[in-house]
Amino acid sequence: KTKIIIIILLIFSLTYFFMHKYIQKLNPNIVTVAEQKINQAFRYFLSSNVGYELLKDVSMEEILLINKNQDGEILNVDFKLDRAYYILDNITNELTQNIYDLEQGNVTIKDNDIVNSDKGLILKFPLFLASKYALISNLGPKVYLKINFVGTLLTNIKTKITNYGLNSCLVELYVTVELTDQLVTPVEKHESKINYDVLIASKIINGRVPTFYGDSIVKEGSIMEKELN
Repeated sequence: KTKIIIIILLIFSLTYFFMHKYIQKLNPNIVTVAEQKINQAFRYFLSSNVGYELLKDVSMEEILLINKNQDGEILNVDFKLDRAYYILDNITNELTQNIYDLEQGNVTIKDNDIVNSDKGLILKFPLFLASKYALISNLGPKVYLKINFVGTLLTNIKTKITNYGLNSCLVELYVTVELTDQLVTPVEKHESKINYDVLIASKIINGRVPTFYGDSIVKEGSIMEKELN
């Protein structure tokens, strides 16, 4: 009996040891694959939630100030700060609430590998998905990774002006979103940032970008922060 118990304990110990070593070795690949899945899913999530209903009343003229010289060249671009802050505040509050609802299971992401549970948002995929071999990438037991949102949600307004034709410019207005997520793996926690630009308005105007600016003028406003936790 003693020998049998020792053999069983040895088998369990060796199994645990080799599995732990294997997971440690495979963990960077798992994190890389998981980040790709999360980025893909949440880019769709962000684009779906910063959409028409939220931005339908936004017009470029009430946010931007475009100054030109007498030759029609665009000298600089500025923001009407009160209106820009108002829009950013609405977007940030809406996204913060959407993210909270997502973590509570009230909103779902259209991805079969990301599920809501009573423990929060869970990413699941086969263990060998991170393998270099395509034939076994869908094999193996399921790996469950918890996704947390940490830190702050950062939003910003950015405009880009590029030459469009001979005497015209294309003006594009974006809301930029930066979201920090924490991936909890079996052996460590890994944080990464999701950066996404949402085009909210565009318009062609008379004017051109001076040669000393190159092909485009990019202007960013002040960052709006919102605590997630």
